[in-house]
Amino acid sequence: TLADSVDWQGRKSDRVLELARINSRFQSGVRSALDEAILAGKSNDSEWVCRGELPFDFSRRCLSVMAERGDDILLVTKGAPEAILSRAVAVEVDGRAHPLDESWRGCLEAEQRRLNEQGFRLLGVAIRSLPADQKSLTLPDESNLTFIGFCVFADPPKADARQAVADLAALGI
Repeated sequence: TLADSVDWQGRKSDRVLELARINSRFQSGVRSALDEAILAGKSNDSEWVCRGELPFDFSRRCLSVMAERGDDILLVTKGAPEAILSRAVAVEVDGRAHPLDESWRGCLEAEQRRLNEQGFRLLGVAIRSLPADQKSLTLPDESNLTFIGFCVFADPPKADARQAVADLAALGI
């Protein structure tokens, strides 16, 4: 279940959710349960058109789409927070990109840790403006990103999980 979408400070952010929806909507592969949760609900992304994609793979741990709306062409990337942060050089604060120095990284990692300690699963969301004449995406395009925030998911254990683990332990597994 999508519990929230938050910026670097853990404040609710509709922008994070809008960008995540653009990414999930335009991906061509099989949608995960996380994508389905992101796409549930109202969306304001109908003005966007897909111009390309770098599909998810387990080594990169992210997925990127090139989306166009009017004169805006954005690379929208979402994935494992570590994968997204490793590609980011800036963080969006109050609508402006700030260089992602060690101080900002510390803030982002602290917010990520706080949410993880509460049992939430996270996806990071980042963007990069692309030139109007760009026709396709390559792996190097997934660099120099601006980190926008996190999609926060609740994925509580099933009620019978405790008993299943105990049964496995009793079997020596």
